[in-house]
Amino acid sequence: MGDGVSGQETFTPSAVSENKYSVELGFILDICLHPDVPRPLPEKIDWNRVRVLLGNHAVKPLFAHNILAGAVVLPDPISDELKTALRESTIQHLYQSAQLMSLYKYMAENGIPAFPTKGPLWSYLFYPVPATRTYSDLDFIIPLNKITDAVASVAANGYEIEPYRNYLIEKGNLLDTLIAEDTQLMFCGRDARRKLPPVEIHWRVIYQRFGDFFLWEELMQNAGTYQINQLQVKAPRPEYQLLLLVIHHGLIEQWSKIKFVVDLVFFLRKEGATLDWDFIRAKASEKAILKIVTDSLELARRFDPSVVPPKALSNPAYSPKRDVLQPEPVWEKGRKEVSTQSLRILLFNIRHRDTFVAKISILARHVRFLSRIKLHLYKLLFSKQNSA
Repeated sequence: MGDGVSGQETFTPSAVSENKYSVELGFILDICLHPDVPRPLPEKIDWNRVRVLLGNHAVKPLFAHNILAGAVVLPDPISDELKTALRESTIQHLYQSAQLMSLYKYMAENGIPAFPTKGPLWSYLFYPVPATRTYSDLDFIIPLNKITDAVASVAANGYEIEPYRNYLIEKGNLLDTLIAEDTQLMFCGRDARRKLPPVEIHWRVIYQRFGDFFLWEELMQNAGTYQINQLQVKAPRPEYQLLLLVIHHGLIEQWSKIKFVVDLVFFLRKEGATLDWDFIRAKASEKAILKIVTDSLELARRFDPSVVPPKALSNPAYSPKRDVLQPEPVWEKGRKEVSTQSLRILLFNIRHRDTFVAKISILARHVRFLSRIKLHLYKLLFSKQNSA
């Protein structure tokens, strides 16, 4: 995208009149979340910064689709670039979906229960155009007792465990420790020429040190059936999908990308009116995440007040602090660099989990995790070998 005037003035998105953003961020939010609202192209907009923000927040295909389908008149070079980005994203999505379904069918045929999760599933569940939702990994959740079988199935489809975890397993004999403490095994294509998308096999939805969360057996109670391409897929009911969204995008990623809020708003537009909110509140309270669930709903309501029904927030035992989540500065400027993402996640959980007991339990679990000397020794050895 060509050079433009630096966006120092503020632009008020028509959808969120109470908030002020830079011209570029406000325009992106409006195009992604409210493409049907008529708007002119801002007079002063830095298209280079638009490009950076679209990349940082992984919403370029969605932005491209919505703005090209609307009435905004774009300069020809920008229009051409967005058309190319949308075409490339569509091709990539078709390839990823084909590989996803191939793995899903292979595991099903070999007796391994699994369901796709995160981007590979959510792009079909609540995006009007699935190819506009980007993702890099093919994520599956499996039962804890099927890890070995799942590894064999993924390997039979041209994959191998990525170098870091493979080192811990092969050199450190730490598979049991990883199963106890980690959430997933990550795989990369064995033959780089095939350019297979990475695969992640999950048996938990968040690290064990942050609490006992939903495992396969609970998630699949009263499961729903969803369509991905021409295949019927069984996956958790919508209430669990919301909780999975909040756990990943909130507790782990702290709503650090526009893409995450778009996921939540799109999900609520489709499912919010029919969700069992009593069930959601009960499960959220059980896992000490009612605060982050409620605050996440408040965040979604800032960007589309219509998506959160009043009954979703009608909880007499909990009165949320309005706008306690403020990811917008991170959206504008990016995150500060930290030595480890785990510390960022820990601090966020300590601040946002419901109860003092839950917070003490998290700290105790981290002490136990730090006491696994062999694991940390081999992590350090791997780091040293690969930094030379």
